[in-house]
Amino acid sequence: MENGDYIFQRFTEKEIPDLVYLFTTINNHKYSDEFFRKKFETSFTGISYVGYIAYHKDTKEAAAFYGVFPVFLEYQNNKFLAAQSGDTITNPKHQKKGLFIALAKLTYALCKELQVQIVFGFPNGNSSYGFFNKLDWKPDGQIHKYVVNTGASIIKKLSRKFLPTSMYLSKFKTFSELNQTNDNRNNSVHIFKDKSYLQYKEYSPKYFYEYKGIVVSFKIEYDLHIGNFYCKKPLTKTAVMELIQHLSKITFTEKVLLFFSEFDSEISNILSEYKIENESFENGRLNLYDRYTQEHLIFSFEDFDSF
Repeated sequence: MENGDYIFQRFTEKEIPDLVYLFTTINNHKYSDEFFRKKFETSFTGISYVGYIAYHKDTKEAAAFYGVFPVFLEYQNNKFLAAQSGDTITNPKHQKKGLFIALAKLTYALCKELQVQIVFGFPNGNSSYGFFNKLDWKPDGQIHKYVVNTGASIIKKLSRKFLPTSMYLSKFKTFSELNQTNDNRNNSVHIFKDKSYLQYKEYSPKYFYEYKGIVVSFKIEYDLHIGNFYCKKPLTKTAVMELIQHLSKITFTEKVLLFFSEFDSEISNILSEYKIENESFENGRLNLYDRYTQEHLIFSFEDFDSF
């Protein structure tokens, strides 16, 4: 498929090296083919590699990419196919050519053909205008950011500097071993997390830990990133804060980051004093079919493709 100076083609495993190249055009971070292969291999949903990539017609250089990650959403014990808007990138040499919008529209047409009901995501300040004003996305509440400073100490600093990351493998269980102990969101639309999903999400290292009856998922990127809380009974502020302090202590971290939908009222009330004002962002959605258009989508940090 051609458009002016560019050729658009559906993304497959063969194009992964070109995707890695695109990411190297914007920073010096080293990306691996294997990471993207695992991230886009969503065969647990029945479909994989959902997206489009653009090449310059004359130079054949990879110019831009847009892709989504299929998942199942669940509502009142019924699951259906959806997709999280994922990696989108444009080579700096090919910006302001309308490639992002063109690739997104092609991808959404493909999603509809594949019976994806909803495309959802968490646009940042750089991309929100395009999603909400040019791609017909609808806002579905705020995603709030919470930061808990748990205190610095020389022991934490030295431990983080010298302890190997293999420590986490010996101390904590991997994410794929997570056995959810509670889902109190039956009246909301949320990600269906069976064993296949949990195994898929291990394209980046993450763990879970149980403390006094509460299970928490987390990952370490210098700071402690908490994904979600699971508990057989209602959470209390005392219990949640005690867990946060304890996990921060045994992971030698000084700051804890959390993200939760505003519609998760239990967590919103517990963490309200730690909310970072002016750093919330929209949860957005594109309804490709008419089902589930009235129910809110509720997510936590655990649901981001970056977690």
